[in-house]
Amino acid sequence: MKMFKKIMAVALTAVMAVSMLTGCAIGDAVHEKQLLNALNDAGTTTKVNGAFHKYVKDNKVTVNGVDYTLSEKATAVAKKVATKETTKNDFTNAGYVINLTDSEVAEGKYVIAAVVVPTSGDYKWNKLAGDVNAILGNGYSATAAGKDVKEVSVAMETRTTKKAATDGKEYDVIVIVAAKV
Repeated sequence: MKMFKKIMAVALTAVMAVSMLTGCAIGDAVHEKQLLNALNDAGTTTKVNGAFHKYVKDNKVTVNGVDYTLSEKATAVAKKVATKETTKNDFTNAGYVINLTDSEVAEGKYVIAAVVVPTSGDYKWNKLAGDVNAILGNGYSATAAGKDVKEVSVAMETRTTKKAATDGKEYDVIVIVAAKV
């Protein structure tokens, strides 16, 4: 009976550990889906450069005969963003959008936006998505186009920043990448 209890205790510990790890990934996926939905709402209601946009998650895309692995770029940029040590006052609770298109990480080939996930219970995805739509709509490469709507392939990756040693705070950041024209 004692052996059975020990085995059950180990099994319970393993199940709890797996559920904790899965919980983080599920939360990231939920935030990415909320952002993508809001981004599509913004893209289909607000014209940028004379066109509406529909955003589709896609890992690989070919533009003008050049293959882009968007997911690898999103992961690389997200890892770099996650190394930044942040304090409690770096971003607001309402979220924040950073345009990384002109930075060295974009290599002149990608349109990149980073969204700091709001930390309060009041998610303001529509405002954030409008800002991201403005960034992606000014340099993306449409992979397909309809009459009034251009389809844009994007990849997303979520990472958490590091706490600064003094007055530190972690922030979840979603990196969105599209191929540049």
